[in-house]
Amino acid sequence: MCPSKRDELLQKALKIFYRAGFHATGMDLFAAETGISKTSMYKYFRTKEDLILAVLRPRDENFRN
Repeated sequence: MCPSKRDELLQKALKIFYRAGFHATGMDLFAAETGISKTSMYKYFRTKEDLILAVLRPRDENFRN
């Protein structure tokens, strides 16, 4: 099964956040490193906090299981 665009964004975000840090990574850096416009990112995630939560949620579920 091919991952959705949202899932691809989450995978890329996880790598960027863990490399640069959650606080230090802005949406501008994220857009530049993924090649995805901020408009497209905001279509999937309204805020940086929403993106962080979406990245951490599956990791938390895996940890708990």
